[in-house]
Amino acid sequence: MEKKKYQRGTKGNSSEGNSRRAIVIKKVQQYPLLSGLLACLLVVILGLWFSTNMGFAKAATSTLSSVKTPIRSKVLPTPFAGQKTTNKHVTPIPLITSCPSTSLPQPGVVNIAVPDTDPAYFFSSSAVGVSDGTAYTILAGYVKATPSQGIIATTPISSDPCKDYVAGLQHNNPAAAARSIALSPDGDITITGVSGNLISFHTANGTSGHFDFIKQSFQP
Repeated sequence: MEKKKYQRGTKGNSSEGNSRRAIVIKKVQQYPLLSGLLACLLVVILGLWFSTNMGFAKAATSTLSSVKTPIRSKVLPTPFAGQKTTNKHVTPIPLITSCPSTSLPQPGVVNIAVPDTDPAYFFSSSAVGVSDGTAYTILAGYVKATPSQGIIATTPISSDPCKDYVAGLQHNNPAAAARSIALSPDGDITITGVSGNLISFHTANGTSGHFDFIKQSFQP
């Protein structure tokens, strides 16, 4: 008897729960506006959750990018010759206006080939002469246009090349040089010695002689 009563009681509770759920569903169906509001509220909550997570992801990505990106040092331009650098500007170094020579070169024949840089003359030999405290460069050779014509070119060596260079810049002609030219009809001239103001030489025609590089005159 007790078993039957318990079964009846369980059946009665199940029926009562079903009836209650049916009543709730019926009430929700009777109020469509309420269900619509609940749906909208759910959409809003999902939207807020999605935007919050996306913002966090962007912030995290930005932070990682800033950490991984190396700091690049600024490359400063390389100064060109004649200039020195400061923190902000490149300023030119002032010209040296004087650099006097302290000694004179030793006179004699220079056993070094002369570079072929002169457009008019070819120099096959050279020497250094000294007279009255002034040194001279003496070059000998021939005229390129007429090789049968020999030449001797004499140029004083500056005792203060920096001063002369600045003076040349002021006159817009820094390469100017007071060169003296002496010509000979005996062809290419080769210097063989130096003694005082005289140089000794021989020519392509087989002749020999002396030349005074101060007076600019040929002598036997």
